[in-house]
Amino acid sequence: MTVTQDLNQHPRVSALLDCFREADVVMRELPLYNAEVAIEAIDFRAFGEDALIGVVLTPWFMNLVLLPVAPEPMRMAEIGRPVEVALPVGKRTFVIGGNDVVGLYRAHSLHSPVLTFTLPGQAQAEARRQLALLMTPPAQERAANQNGSAGVNRRRLLFGRGAQHHQADRRHCQRVGRCRSRDAPGRHRGRVPPRAPDGPAPRRARPGWPRRPKDELSLSAWRLTSEW
Repeated sequence: MTVTQDLNQHPRVSALLDCFREADVVMRELPLYNAEVAIEAIDFRAFGEDALIGVVLTPWFMNLVLLPVAPEPMRMAEIGRPVEVALPVGKRTFVIGGNDVVGLYRAHSLHSPVLTFTLPGQAQAEARRQLALLMTPPAQERAANQNGSAGVNRRRLLFGRGAQHHQADRRHCQRVGRCRSRDAPGRHRGRVPPRAPDGPAPRRARPGWPRRPKDELSLSAWRLTSEW
């Protein structure tokens, strides 16, 4: 499926936008209204043989809309009913909406309200990003991520070593008593007690404690004060 700019001007899409422009007069009095966002259609395209799909942007919501090319008769009993639609990325839940002019259509909410979009073009960019995610099959997305990460390893650029350093050099860390890897997990970062060849790691002496005395009387007193 290819995006055709003319489908944003399709008579069915234009009729849907006109309905929201009429509602705009009432919605602008509500606190969820964002005057920085205009009513427009974003990247509508063919969906199957008898429907159009794209993002409808208004000052109070951003919805992915599945719009039949041939108008479906309005039935009030259908309004608000959730339905599942199989998109390239997988199944998503849409809610049936409509009116007497446009008929029935299906809408999947992306953002509601849209108060966080305050910069020019910010809402349009988010709409295109969401649409690209939903219309890309998972296999293609995984391949794109692998191709993008194959040539650049951010950890190697930052630290000059791989992310598996803490496992490959764990024995070395135990011998020297400190892991020097910046990208090691938190529980393996910092001081590591040296481990004996056969047996558990010895306890660390508390700083500032006196050395073990040699005579028996002082040795007994030292043992009483040095127990953990």
